[in-house]
Amino acid sequence: YQEAVAELVRASRQLPGNAEVWAALGDAYQQLSRYQEARDAYRQALRFDPKNDLVRNGYGNALVRSGDPPAGLKEFRRILEHDPGNFHVQVNLGFAYIASGDFQAAIKHLSALIRQQPNDAGAHYDLGIAYKQSDDLAHARTELERAVTLDPSLAEAHYSLGLTYIDAGLP
Repeated sequence: YQEAVAELVRASRQLPGNAEVWAALGDAYQQLSRYQEARDAYRQALRFDPKNDLVRNGYGNALVRSGDPPAGLKEFRRILEHDPGNFHVQVNLGFAYIASGDFQAAIKHLSALIRQQPNDAGAHYDLGIAYKQSDDLAHARTELERAVTLDPSLAEAHYSLGLTYIDAGLP
């Protein structure tokens, strides 16, 4: 993604009003975990295409991951006002609740989502993290086990599950 960033920065200089270029640059920065730069690129994209919910979702995610969960929550809610069924935004909203320390809101929100889509590993993972942060290790274990069953390649779920076993004193 380093090469992508370099080319997209060049493109943004040549096409400064092109929302697609800025959005792609935001995506590339996100892939590199350069969340503040992603946030700035998405903000530029939204200047030129303010109704683009895909970009707004990326912007909200970058806000949360760069340390501003309340602003991310605001962006996700803005999308959900007119697209309440957007599952990816709903999952991101749950993650933003976790990042803001509102674990009970995250648990309530993610539990409702899982009732709608019970086979989403990411939602189970986030719910497991919310339970773990709430010191409900039994529920955390259940959700994290479900996440790794649904997606065995989800490394962070394996890691969190291992830590949950340690915290719970399991062999």
